[in-house]
Amino acid sequence: MKTIFIMIAFAFFGMTSPEQGTLEVEVSNIKSMEGYVYLQLFSNKEDFMKIPIRESMVESIEGESVLLKVEDLPFGDYSVSVMHDENKNGEMDSGTFGIPKEGYGFSNNAKGMFGPPSYEDTQFTFDKNMKLSIDLIHPPF
Repeated sequence: MKTIFIMIAFAFFGMTSPEQGTLEVEVSNIKSMEGYVYLQLFSNKEDFMKIPIRESMVESIEGESVLLKVEDLPFGDYSVSVMHDENKNGEMDSGTFGIPKEGYGFSNNAKGMFGPPSYEDTQFTFDKNMKLSIDLIHPPF
């Protein structure tokens, strides 16, 4: 009887499961207040940079950093990519040889050579509420 009462209390008060939490991602080194900052969250190597499991966006940039939140996220291993879409066209603009024209970044502040870093280099374990910091990388031209 006591177990049933506890289960009902958890459901009634909307308590979250201890197997999930909130991931905060602070994106800094923003050079312009134009556009949006997008976050994509990936949960495995096969879908990395293709099929995000969650997305978030900040529509109003008011300084050199923004904070994005992913709530009710189950604990596990993940990877984050962020992009500053300055011209609001919904895609990463690139120039010669595919070099990005807009700011971007990854969890662990991982950097790739001739393309994005690997999933393994960006992967982190989310096992409690946490805050990541990602510094945007800006193209040289």
